Amino acid sequence: MFHLSFGFQLSLLQERVELVNLKNQLKNREKLDSFIMLESRNKCFDTTLKIDLRDQEPQEAISFLKIHIWIGYNLRTVRHINAITGNTNQDLRLKLKISNFLFHTNVRSEENSNRDGFDIAFYPGEKDAIFPFEEIRPGNDSDVQSWERVLQSLLSCNKFHENINLQDVGTIADCRDFKDQTSEMETQVIYVEKLVEEFISTGQLKLANEWKQHAKASRKKIDNDKKKNSFKLIELRHKEIRNQIIFDLHGLHTDEALWFVKLHLFLFYNLRTVKVIYVITGHGESRANVSVLKEKVGKLLKKIGIQPLLSNKGQYEIQLPEEQKDFNCLLDNSDCN
Repeated sequence: MFHLSFGFQLSLLQERVELVNLKNQLKNREKLDSFIMLESRNKCFDTTLKIDLRDQEPQEAISFLKIHIWIGYNLRTVRHINAITGNTNQDLRLKLKISNFLFHTNVRSEENSNRDGFDIAFYPGEKDAIFPFEEIRPGNDSDVQSWERVLQSLLSCNKFHENINLQDVGTIADCRDFKDQTSEMETQVIYVEKLVEEFISTGQLKLANEWKQHAKASRKKIDNDKKKNSFKLIELRHKEIRNQIIFDLHGLHTDEALWFVKLHLFLFYNLRTVKVIYVITGHGESRANVSVLKEKVGKLLKKIGIQPLLSNKGQYEIQLPEEQKDFNCLLDNSDCN
């Protein structure tokens, strides 16, 4: 029986490793090329998003704003954000918290003309936002999985509308009432936590453990309910705000272009701050009178239940749905049924 020499086997192994490395380098190069192309193509679009953060808990408002700032810096499809905090005495705490956050975030911001929020600006090519996920921005040529990791980082910021019936969101007054109720619940939890400390100090460890678990469960419920209430407020506040964005995918690798579309669909369906996305694909670059990218974007939209509308031959107008949909398939390469 013929056996390969150890040296020959080692040589084959090295060739395989080199081939894998070469493929990874090619993927990275494609990602970097796509990002550079996106940045160049989209410099001409001066997109502004209006985000209404009134009545939000400061922590939730900042988390929500962080995601949009990340989008503005890393995806280059948003150039300005008008963050509304309100200007009444009740809104002052939120406004101060947002102001402090922006001051320490190295973004360009100033109070808007109505004095009820802040105007935030992004400039392509300059380093504006510094967040934990900044190093995994699209186009980072050191990480083949940059898009996927970006998604996971964004998802870890907020569990968007988890277990919320979008047809029964309620009213802003309901959300304010709930905010008062959770404030009372938090006071009770703080009392229980102090009780646990007393039990520990007197050696009643069994009682301390029982009440500690009770306080832990209550705080978890409060945190989850706060997130749900936060989303309900976002849903209600943005019903009448007609934000829209536009981006040009000319010249991108097809896979990268599709993933860029998926990313925006997933993010803004969940964030609820954009109603319409315009995607420029071109209409006849790849072969006679037909664009491969145009066809694939059309098929993707049909798969996730969105009727593809052409505002012209080479541009899709995507109306984001308000009803409950499962867009998790946009996170990977699985089919969306």
